[in-house]
Amino acid sequence: MKVLNSFDSWLELTKHLVKRSQHTLYANVEDYLSIQIIQKIFDEIFGEHSIPLEPETTAHDILGWDSFSHINLILALEETFNITFTAQEMARMANVGSLISVLKNRGCEVSWNNK
Repeated sequence: MKVLNSFDSWLELTKHLVKRSQHTLYANVEDYLSIQIIQKIFDEIFGEHSIPLEPETTAHDILGWDSFSHINLILALEETFNITFTAQEMARMANVGSLISVLKNRGCEVSWNNK
């Protein structure tokens, strides 16, 4: 997917740096990277209109989050986490918190906290 070209190199570099860190506060690299990955996807898709994500963040909070960018967001998440969302899962994604819940239910390690 074109939107993730620069993202791939960022992800690999971040994984490498976090794995080398001796003082990480996270249980594992995946806990740290999961929210960072989702934030990076939002930044890539929404550009300057993206904001720091919170569980309550909705499409109304981000300028430019329309149906087209929502499709790009879903595709980027599916490619990144190697899953395919069902129509029911997509309908449940009312905010970022519910998006995280869907990812967790699919077995993705996603964490808001740093422990």
